[in-house]
Amino acid sequence: MERFIKLFAIIFLLLALIYSDAEIEPMKIGHGGICYKNKVRPKSFKGLCFDEDKCKHACENEGFAGGKCVFPLCCCWRK
Repeated sequence: MERFIKLFAIIFLLLALIYSDAEIEPMKIGHGGICYKNKVRPKSFKGLCFDEDKCKHACENEGFAGGKCVFPLCCCWRK
């Protein structure tokens, strides 16, 4: 049980370090999603973003210049 608690604490701290970046401030913009710095979420992309090509294709179909996975979201940028 004690090993489980230590493992859980380590995983939690690692995830907190991964998602905390003082230089990048998330902004709520676009279609109700959270993307970073002048990026928006496409309406047609559903679920978690693991495939850059699918994200880029969805963004281009909606008239954006391109797209990229910003885990776990697909974010598009404007032309």
